[in-house]
Amino acid sequence: MLIVLAVITCFSVRIGASEVFGAYGDYEKALEALPDNKYILLNLALAYYDVGEVELSKKKISELLIKYPTFNLGYRVFAYIELKQGNFDSALESINSAICFAPNN
Repeated sequence: MLIVLAVITCFSVRIGASEVFGAYGDYEKALEALPDNKYILLNLALAYYDVGEVELSKKKISELLIKYPTFNLGYRVFAYIELKQGNFDSALESINSAICFAPNN
């Protein structure tokens, strides 16, 4: 019984990973069609993060924040990634930026 459960779990993780791998390809294509859509760029960054491409994810979010410097959600996502990596000073700086641009959120 335990072996069957382990196989099912492994299989469902593989399915999830392949869906995510496909997702960032879809976001890249969507970004080509709509290069000024900040939500597509953010979702592309999150898809990279989901497959372990942390540095690429952070690079995409940085590009997003250069293009849209008041995009609160971008700062919050960047802070989350930095926090998960143990980069507390960078996370705090990003949260402070998010608060500056949307103090009521």
